[in-house]
Amino acid sequence: MTPSHLTELFERVAGGLLWVQADGRIRHASSHARRRTALRAGDRLDDAALLRAVQFAARGQQSRSTLYTHGDVLVTCRVVPGFGEDDALVMLNEASGGESAAESGEVLMRAVDTQLRLPLVRAQEALAMCYEERDAHALASLSNEVDGLLRRLERLCDLSRLWAGTEPLLEERIDLWALLQQAWGVVEPMALDRDVGLHFRCDGERAAQVIVYGHRDWLLRVLVECLQAAVQACARGGQLNVNQRQAGTRSVVHFSQAGMFIDAEFGGRDTVVLALCRQILALHGGTLRAGKEEAGWSVELPTGAPARPEDSALAVAQAQVYARDLAALRNRSWPRSNSTSA
Repeated sequence: MTPSHLTELFERVAGGLLWVQADGRIRHASSHARRRTALRAGDRLDDAALLRAVQFAARGQQSRSTLYTHGDVLVTCRVVPGFGEDDALVMLNEASGGESAAESGEVLMRAVDTQLRLPLVRAQEALAMCYEERDAHALASLSNEVDGLLRRLERLCDLSRLWAGTEPLLEERIDLWALLQQAWGVVEPMALDRDVGLHFRCDGERAAQVIVYGHRDWLLRVLVECLQAAVQACARGGQLNVNQRQAGTRSVVHFSQAGMFIDAEFGGRDTVVLALCRQILALHGGTLRAGKEEAGWSVELPTGAPARPEDSALAVAQAQVYARDLAALRNRSWPRSNSTSA
């Protein structure tokens, strides 16, 4: 098969395809893949989770699914062995619905494994050291590791509750600007520790800001996670800019900080935190999007009334049932009217 034939074959993969060496160097990127990932031939993979999947497929000669994040796009990838023992093919699918339920579950389970395995090991090691040495340093190390592990477990538990639909959502009237101040109160100790300043700006008249509706605690959770991610991404001694504005019927909170939601320990995006925030916002009719060229992230929420999820299929089914019931009622009433007139 000639190189031109290979190129034509790669271009036929609808979601996009990357041909990658085991060391992460990209040998070929289809036009779809270039548009969606900004990766080109000669680049190296910038996502640790995807690189591990490529190495596994290339050396283990087995396929696996993983997640690649580029800007606002979360992409599920199916990584399959390539043409030799040192390369693999990465086939891209949109995470918004292109993958099967099994693949979605596999991606989530790999994210859970990635983000829990090392913290569990570290907590166990810190516990053993504390048991053996019984000094203040060992106790502080244990406390730090257990605290980090518990935060990760809490996020996973919250995400599972939201996905399962077991968490009822309230429809409270919320001043988003005031909620931002409350979120900053939670994050401020971390910012002080890193010597990070904050500049809040509210475009337009303060009194003209429109109220949003939803569950106060869950929306507070999103803002706290976003502020924490922004503070962690900000250089020590730097300043974080947060802007709130009204865009038509939606309220937008923009965090002007590049590098948010990067897991410093494991590399790549913090999949669980992103999934948690996006799930909360989706239940409120909102979104969490990355800016162009990594120019921060934006939270958008509808304003003026509580968001109502629309289910067109259900509406059609209900209309059909209503039409049948109405027809049956008319059929029963017509014989009565005929007998009365007779």
